[in-house]
Amino acid sequence: AAVDGSTHSRQALDWATHEAVRRGLPLLIVHVRPLTRQVDEETGRREAEALLAESVRRSAAIAPELRPSTLAPLDFPSAALVSLGRDASMIVVGSRGLGGFRSLMVGSNSLATASMASCPVVVVQEDRPEGDDDRAGDA
Repeated sequence: AAVDGSTHSRQALDWATHEAVRRGLPLLIVHVRPLTRQVDEETGRREAEALLAESVRRSAAIAPELRPSTLAPLDFPSAALVSLGRDASMIVVGSRGLGGFRSLMVGSNSLATASMASCPVVVVQEDRPEGDDDRAGDA
C-alpha cells in the first residue's frame, strides 16, 4: 500500500490491510519520498519514518496478526510503485494524494501507476458520508 499522509492513502492502507489478511499475503507499506520535494535528506527521512510508523500502527489496529514491512524510496512516486509492483500481487493506492487538484477523481500518481504497472492496481476512493453525492441534477 502506498501512503502519503492523505485521507485517501489512509483508506487505501485500511483496504490493503484487510485484503492482505483475507488473502494470507504479506503487506508492504511504501512512502515514496518525491525527488522534487525541497527538503534536506535527513528531514525527508525522518518524516518518512514517522509516516510509516503511524501507518504500521494503523494497520496493526485493524489486523494485529499482520506484520507489515516498510520502504521509503527516494524517487518519482509512480516510477517507484511500478518498479515495486514487478514483485507484488497488487498495488493499492488512494485515488488522490496531497496534490492540489481536488476536483480530479483520480490523481496523477494513481493514474500513472495504474496505467504502467505490470500487476493489478487497486485505486481506493474516499469514503463519503451517507447522502453525500457530488452528482448534480439527478432526476
